[in-house]
Amino acid sequence: GAEPCLLSVRLDNIDNLSATAGRARAEELVTMLGLILRRAAADGLVVQVAQDEFSLWLPGGGRSHARSVIDACHRMVDPLRGKATARARIGLSIGAALAEPGRFMAFESMQKEARQGAEAVYQKGGHSHMFV
Repeated sequence: GAEPCLLSVRLDNIDNLSATAGRARAEELVTMLGLILRRAAADGLVVQVAQDEFSLWLPGGGRSHARSVIDACHRMVDPLRGKATARARIGLSIGAALAEPGRFMAFESMQKEARQGAEAVYQKGGHSHMFV
């Protein structure tokens, strides 16, 4: 089978949204994002690991499956952008770590790599994804 993948999904600008639209509104968007991610990764596991960050474990399918989940996440999140304010635009920064076939890779190592990818995307302001 294809290698498993771990995605780190970060909702950008949640602090600005909380400050401009209120904490309840920000929490509502985070909850909606969790539901969207669950739908996009129906064959995987979705865990909220921080206020603005989720981890998605995709057990198989490799890079192509991860890319399709990433694309679905972006498509599904587009309607949420209208629920933010002009001063607090939201976006997604997504990092992905693929486990090499036949090689053991600790979950913590994959999570670190995926988070580094998401952080690199965020720093570039790309609101997209990066495989590491």
